[in-house]
Amino acid sequence: MLYRVLSNLDAGKRGIIPVGELTDLHWLSPEKKQILLDVGAVSELQSPPLGVLPGWKNRAKRLASACGTAADFLEMDDGLAAELLKVSIDAVAELKANVRSFLVIKPATG
Repeated sequence: MLYRVLSNLDAGKRGIIPVGELTDLHWLSPEKKQILLDVGAVSELQSPPLGVLPGWKNRAKRLASACGTAADFLEMDDGLAAELLKVSIDAVAELKANVRSFLVIKPATG
């Protein structure tokens, strides 16, 4: 499960996770994740279908048997993604960074 950070989140040794960033909170217990949800510090990520992202229509078709949303792709095993897309593991990392860039919300400055 991916979460969107709604308030700067102090992740201890991991540093500060800024507003708008995505995280899986894997280092926290389910109870602590629920507390962050309850106080509005994070929300469960609601992501669009992968195929609606610019440049992803054909890739989404190749991945359809294993994922449907952009978040599904980000959480997908890299090896499986590489196999379905017929690309290297390194290429999968770049593709995930591309999808992530569509989902991260950069706070307004000024």
